[in-house]
Amino acid sequence: MKKFIVYSDVVKIFNEEKDLVKYLATQKSKRTWSGGKIVSKLDLIEIETCEIEVLEESIASKYLESYVEKQKRETKLNSIFGDTLSQNFEKFKTMFLELAKDDMNKRKFLTQLEITPVEKKSISKLISGWVSYLFLLNDSVEWFKILIALHNFRKINDSYVTEVFYSNGSSRYQNIKISESTKENFYKAKSLNNF
Repeated sequence: MKKFIVYSDVVKIFNEEKDLVKYLATQKSKRTWSGGKIVSKLDLIEIETCEIEVLEESIASKYLESYVEKQKRETKLNSIFGDTLSQNFEKFKTMFLELAKDDMNKRKFLTQLEITPVEKKSISKLISGWVSYLFLLNDSVEWFKILIALHNFRKINDSYVTEVFYSNGSSRYQNIKISESTKENFYKAKSLNNF
């Protein structure tokens, strides 16, 4: 099976040559500045023609389910063999499931949590993207300790905006002030270095 990969401002993939040619025709009259002069946009577009071999076909739901199970197995194995990141990630997931009430935020976060690879950068990005939700979930030193182990937060803000969902499916954003005891527990967890 032949595929055409076009590298321009964005990467595009075409299955049919006629579709590729139509796209190139739309770019023909466009000009851009490059190398100190105005050039045709076509001169800057690169095309790779690839022969693709189908290795496996599956239904999306089954593929995602299989991927999530593989991630879980790898994380558990790495945790058993002493990988600190995997151990912290497993502890985080367990604590999260115990602490979070069953609502839309929990379901949305769990969906992302399941597909996040156990890599420092990926986990850190996930947690920093959900910081308001996670910081407002619990205020114990133990909770902040595990969050800081996965993403080295420098500080806690005075307030966070969180999305509140209603039973009718609507939602609104609410600004929630952080209590002094929550801040105190955060900085206590931050000062502990045995995680």
